[in-house]
Amino acid sequence: MRGQRLLAMRAFGVDAGSRTELLNWWQQFPQAKVSFLTNHADEHYHVEVLPQVRGAAGRQLLMRKLAAWPFSQNMHTACLLDHVQTLRREARFLLVACAYSPLADWLPVLQKQAIRIQGVYTQALALACWLPACQPGLLHRLCIQYRQQQVRISYLQQRLFFSRLILLPADTFSTSEACIGRIVHEISQIRIMLVHQGWLSEVDVLQLIWLGQMPTDIQWLKKQLPAACVWAGLSEPELARHLGVKALPAELDAVDWAAIQVVLKGHPLPNLAPEAALLPDSIMRVKRSLHGAGVVMASLMLLAGWFGIQATHYAERQMRQIQRQLNVRQLAPTDIISQEQLPPLRALAQAVHSLQSSVRLPARALTLMQQALVGASHWQVATMTWDFSSEAVAQPVMATPATVWQETLAITWAKSNQNEQAAMEWPPLLRRLRDLPEVERVEVLTPTESAGGAQRQGSTGSAQAVDQPPAIKLYLRDARPGAS
Repeated sequence: MRGQRLLAMRAFGVDAGSRTELLNWWQQFPQAKVSFLTNHADEHYHVEVLPQVRGAAGRQLLMRKLAAWPFSQNMHTACLLDHVQTLRREARFLLVACAYSPLADWLPVLQKQAIRIQGVYTQALALACWLPACQPGLLHRLCIQYRQQQVRISYLQQRLFFSRLILLPADTFSTSEACIGRIVHEISQIRIMLVHQGWLSEVDVLQLIWLGQMPTDIQWLKKQLPAACVWAGLSEPELARHLGVKALPAELDAVDWAAIQVVLKGHPLPNLAPEAALLPDSIMRVKRSLHGAGVVMASLMLLAGWFGIQATHYAERQMRQIQRQLNVRQLAPTDIISQEQLPPLRALAQAVHSLQSSVRLPARALTLMQQALVGASHWQVATMTWDFSSEAVAQPVMATPATVWQETLAITWAKSNQNEQAAMEWPPLLRRLRDLPEVERVEVLTPTESAGGAQRQGSTGSAQAVDQPPAIKLYLRDARPGAS
């Protein structure tokens, strides 16, 4: 098969020679995958109800139940059907097994021959994937697939719950009445079993879907059906129209073709193949995933590199544009300030300086005085006047007058003790003030009595009043950055 198109079809036996011939034919298609679709009498289906347990504990519980199942020694699998609410929330699992030893023994041989095995599936499991939708109000369906010398009966709700293949050998069931009688008997027994299992109640309607070959005395069959059964037959042409196939291959009927299409389309069917048999195909899928991830990563890296190159080009264009703008500004003529504009600019500068002086605080001057008074125990500050004002600076004749703002501090001192130690402490105090880096110069406005030694030596100058306290004026340097 390629897609939904049938390329070739061959029939082989189950003996060793036929299997060798089939293997040689498969080896002509090394890229092909092999799927096994069974419709065997030794297929077993069992519904197991387990408490809902999440995570690894739930899987371990399911594996223990599956290992205790008598048919778990064969090809087997388990799948979740649904959840039901009784006294507790429970999960229903379908256990499936196929006891066909020729196929089970052949799978390791195929694995050694590097045949890619997709899986082992049953035809009954594919019924729920392609059957027409139920009629409104009908939930329970019983599918009857009738073929020569055998009939398969499967019970479905939304998924398969039960399936059984019944053989009708020609020596025992030689007439169609005998075959139909056996089918009716099995339908009655299956309905009783469904009621006993709790899957079906006495009042529930069971829809019977007849698939494939129709018996000649179909009317007599309908009269023999149990009560609460609704008949719905699908002939081969009706099945072909439902599947959207104009013409079926002569070697396949509609049910076989529908099951094959379910496998080819990748529907999630329970896979009975052992994990060891699926290992080569799993390795191929992992390799394809890694190759795909590598391609995606390489594409992302190339895309990121392209975006980086584009961002670099954009930044270079912006830089060149800014450089051109700077060059144009440098080449543009500089505006010359005229004489008429100088007075307003000077007034604006004075206004700014006035604003600065109005918000200037004497915090720095107070800090200096605290440092200067350390160790002076005989002198105290009587008054202190802080000022921040402007004074004119001498400039050349043709130059523009300049104004310098000066911060000053006028201090009047008072003696705490009238003794010789106060007089000896005054010169070091002045020297300490002059040595401060923030002080530009110190001007003595009124000297102390010790400074007036000339009067005691007979000087005729103006004498200082005895009660006049000494006073000095400190000129502080500008603390603004860049000021000299």
